[in-house]
Amino acid sequence: MTIIHHDDNPADEGYVEQGFEAPAYMQYWTHEQKAEFAYQILLTVPTSGVLAVVERLTPLLHRDLLVLLPYEVSLLILSFTDINTLAQVSTVSRQWRKLSQDQLLWRKLYMQEGWGVDQEAIKRYIDGGIMDLTDSQGSREEEDEEDMHDISMPETSTRTRALTAVPLARTTAPLYNPSAVPTMPGAPQTSRLRSLRRPGELLTRLRQRRSSPLTPSVIPTAPRIMSSSTSLPTRMNVDDDLITKEMDSELMEITNHKQDDPEETIYEIHQHPISGSRMINWRHLYQQRYQLEKRWKSGEFQVREISSNPSRPDAHTAGIYCIQFDDEKIVSGSRDHTVKVWDMQTGACIRTLWQHTASVLCLQYDHRFIISGSSDKTIKQWDINTGELIRSLNGHTESVLNLRFDENHIVSCSKDRTVRVWSVHSGSVLRRLVGHRAAVNACQFKDNLIVSASGDRTIKLWDLETGACLRTFDSHSRGIACVQFDGKIIVSGSSDQTIKVWDVATGECTQTLTGHSNLVRTVQFDTLNDRIVSGSYDESIKIWSMKRGQCLHTLRDSLQSKVFRLQSNDTKIVCCSNNPKIVIYDFGVGIDTTFFA
Repeated sequence: MTIIHHDDNPADEGYVEQGFEAPAYMQYWTHEQKAEFAYQILLTVPTSGVLAVVERLTPLLHRDLLVLLPYEVSLLILSFTDINTLAQVSTVSRQWRKLSQDQLLWRKLYMQEGWGVDQEAIKRYIDGGIMDLTDSQGSREEEDEEDMHDISMPETSTRTRALTAVPLARTTAPLYNPSAVPTMPGAPQTSRLRSLRRPGELLTRLRQRRSSPLTPSVIPTAPRIMSSSTSLPTRMNVDDDLITKEMDSELMEITNHKQDDPEETIYEIHQHPISGSRMINWRHLYQQRYQLEKRWKSGEFQVREISSNPSRPDAHTAGIYCIQFDDEKIVSGSRDHTVKVWDMQTGACIRTLWQHTASVLCLQYDHRFIISGSSDKTIKQWDINTGELIRSLNGHTESVLNLRFDENHIVSCSKDRTVRVWSVHSGSVLRRLVGHRAAVNACQFKDNLIVSASGDRTIKLWDLETGACLRTFDSHSRGIACVQFDGKIIVSGSSDQTIKVWDVATGECTQTLTGHSNLVRTVQFDTLNDRIVSGSYDESIKIWSMKRGQCLHTLRDSLQSKVFRLQSNDTKIVCCSNNPKIVIYDFGVGIDTTFFA
């Protein structure tokens, strides 16, 4: 019996084309030798023949490997790129553009910049709940100009950031609904964010965040005020059109339809374009934050004032020494003996606290209390919701120039040369720190460390629990008016017209910034955004690059008086001066800051 073997080769379909067989003598040639041989052969062929070969070779030379790879692998490759490269990638082809718009990539880029997000607001949005965007703020404090002339080295107080300079906490936990982020070839073909289905439940409340009304677009008639110093190059030097042009047009298209409904606008932007489910549009977040940082570096802002019009019965009637603000309110203390609470958006005076009998030199508030210090030698603790005076703290024998508090402690400093630690809950004195040889103008504390600055030209570091002096920083040539402290770095301003940066661990002065022409009365720094903001008796505010140690911009036109105190956050600088008005420099007009930290 004969067994027949069937050839199951699927290519055997009754047609055979002879393939090219290399001559035996080429069997052991290298690739380079074969390529040279082919080149020499082509030299003997007419031009038309060469062109025909080129046409056949071109598809082999232009294979789009990024598109041919699995979607996840392509994303992994692009995840190693920076913003400049990704912007260029988006211009290559439709397929590359689609890859470059993947939300995972933009989330990574956003986090790489060190920018923070409000994780609680994101969680509430994703869950479809009410967005409660209220965040508690830090502290503000100040001293009296009357006291500044009592010693040869002026004394001033410190102020703290409402948004602490300590790097914002990050997490690797998902900040969005994972199912909303496409990771397969079914990813969205376009970045148009039209709603394909109306959500079952829209946001019932959306407060404005550190910005004017939520209509993301370019600044409407925003004045561009540039520093007298040369603008420095930014770290984001990619062509702005590559990043923002299309996104701006998309945003304008959305807001043109939803101008009267900011809640719907947010949903239009932050939703899956196919399923309509809630997600965070990280590309949009990056673009908005990029625009904000660009304005800080270019000096582009709008100025607003809370008026000191004498005809306004609720206005301060004398210079304002201290302020603190958040998204909803500003709290200020004045030489007119009052503390006032203002509506951030309207400028209306909400409440006036009257109990001090002399200038209010410093204050801080949180979600529980407003605590203020005065030339009347007292510290007063108020209920922030009712304005009721809870208690008066007595112990300092001269003006209270600065104070700070947290959940359990109040730390204050005075013209009486002492620093005192009090109980927030009882108002009792826990300890008294003695060591400065002149008025203590400023104090701050972080965890278990207190920093104090004095007219004696020194900064001291204290242990909060024991009261021991751990270190003395001595480099300023005149009295120190203000400090900020984040646990690792101290920034101080002095009557010697300089700003100094100190390393807490070593006690070394790492940087000296010069540019002010009078006492540096107030200073704030933000390591995350490479920024120092300072205010001076030379009637100017300066914005510095912390890393470069150079002044980026000088703001002075709206002040026209000695700057007593300033506070800044991601979008604003709010300052007060010898004039009874509050000036707001807003860098975030028209920018969507809903999910910014």
